[in-house]
Amino acid sequence: MANVRLLIQQSYRFGQILAEEGEDASSTQLSQGLILFNQILNKISIDGFEIPLITEETTNLISGQEDLDLPGWIKLLKVQYLQGTVKLPIELLDFNSYLSQSVITQSSGIPTIGYQKRTQTGITLKVFFKPNSDYPLYLTGYKTLINATLETDLAGSIEGFMQDYFLYQLANDLRDYYQMDSLKILLDKLDVYERKFRNLKFIRTDIRNINIGGDQPDSLAAINMGGGYSA
Repeated sequence: MANVRLLIQQSYRFGQILAEEGEDASSTQLSQGLILFNQILNKISIDGFEIPLITEETTNLISGQEDLDLPGWIKLLKVQYLQGTVKLPIELLDFNSYLSQSVITQSSGIPTIGYQKRTQTGITLKVFFKPNSDYPLYLTGYKTLINATLETDLAGSIEGFMQDYFLYQLANDLRDYYQMDSLKILLDKLDVYERKFRNLKFIRTDIRNINIGGDQPDSLAAINMGGGYSA
């Protein structure tokens, strides 16, 4: 499933609203499917869960600024800064390792190490040394999937079964929208995927107790309460 557009198309087919072959969703149907898909994401968020979406973004380190707020981010996997024409890595350390090395608090220079701390809105990235100039910053990691577009890429970005969960949930919601009875196969599939999803529990930071005095759990999306899912 490459993107949300294809997921919506397939959901119409799985819900037997469109024929399996030779019939595509219209622009109006795609728009309605996108509304329902985002309603599913919103419901998941209200229930206190995060959906991790692999993301690459660029931003800037500001000269002398040790902290960089990154709203919506769940976990950084790779951070690079641009010096001249060369991308150089910032080594991401855990909480204790970062503090043990960041001892000269007023020093500035090339930012060689960093520490990511979860917040209620995303991540705060702390870097050392404090940048001695502005640096373009390249981020790779997981952001929360909140408001999708038709072109939002899902390929390889979220837990394997989650795309199937969205597929069957959306198919069921589309049948409800068109005032059609639920299909047993949809309900059976949803029951299986719902159990797997609830087992993962990507808990949002704003509804859980954050360990202020120490490092945050080093997991894909905040915390894994149920032992994870094995395909």
